[in-house]
Amino acid sequence: MTNLDYSQLFQSRGHKYQAAMQRYPNARDQEFKQAINKVHFNSETTIVDVPARGAYLQRYLPDSCIYRPYEPCTNFLNADQSPVNPLLPLPFEDDSADIVFSIAGMHHQADKKAVYRELYRIMAKSSQLVVADVHQDSSVANFLDLFVGNHNSTGHQGLYLNSNSLPELSSAGFQIQSAERIACPWQFNNTQEMANFCRSLFDLQSITASKIISAIECSLGITSEHNKVSMNWELFYIVANKQSK
Repeated sequence: MTNLDYSQLFQSRGHKYQAAMQRYPNARDQEFKQAINKVHFNSETTIVDVPARGAYLQRYLPDSCIYRPYEPCTNFLNADQSPVNPLLPLPFEDDSADIVFSIAGMHHQADKKAVYRELYRIMAKSSQLVVADVHQDSSVANFLDLFVGNHNSTGHQGLYLNSNSLPELSSAGFQIQSAERIACPWQFNNTQEMANFCRSLFDLQSITASKIISAIECSLGITSEHNKVSMNWELFYIVANKQSK
């Protein structure tokens, strides 16, 4: 299947992604908490979250923050097929954000350099950027492109973070503070919940729960601890500061 960009992909199945996150709101706690732990908050910090999907990050932020999410796809909030908005340019003023988060959306962006330049534009001097996404050398990338891509409605050909990511950010004006692949397992009460979550999140078609669990076990691994089961997810977390050019 032809690779779709972010807006095209989620305008067709964003409501199913949203349904999964609403039904199992704590499944990806570690993914968001790892991002939050990378930055320092002050009172009334202005936070930009892009692409925000269903604004899942908000509940992990301090109450004093000013949260400004941007999601170009209306399909996350309703199942209509309204004309999709472009991701770029971002609808924010120059130098207006203290912290920017981009979590698990960058691997659907072909022109990452353009995204990085636009993020730089909206960020205040010495502000912080956290990009958290799949690394191309990870088992998560293989799981998404091979299993998910072969069984969902849109296919999956990820444009993952890689060895070019840090130089691209640097060329946009950012100073890299840290970059590391970090485990952030998705957690559930049982494997049936795990299968249900993945079926809806990825819009998996015509496949049994047992086959979903088998694919997760083979591709990622499943761990059991404290009456919970986890699929062994990980992301590449990059933290950078805006520097004056």
